[in-house]
Amino acid sequence: MTNLIPAVDKKNTARTYLLNEAVCCEVVEVVPDADKLLLGMKGTTLPPGSDQHSRLGLIMPEDFPDVFR
Repeated sequence: MTNLIPAVDKKNTARTYLLNEAVCCEVVEVVPDADKLLLGMKGTTLPPGSDQHSRLGLIMPEDFPDVFR
């Protein structure tokens, strides 16, 4: 929960996440022995100057990559 960012909807309103919403996040750590993924939304593992930080968090279906549509 410490790596969450506020959910910002299409109207630029910050709110809480709702059940079954799609989120974009980054993989922070993989622990294969425990079958565990640690995910985050703060963009801590992105390279400096990356524009991906603005896409982390709440994502609308029309913003999905073509592979997921």
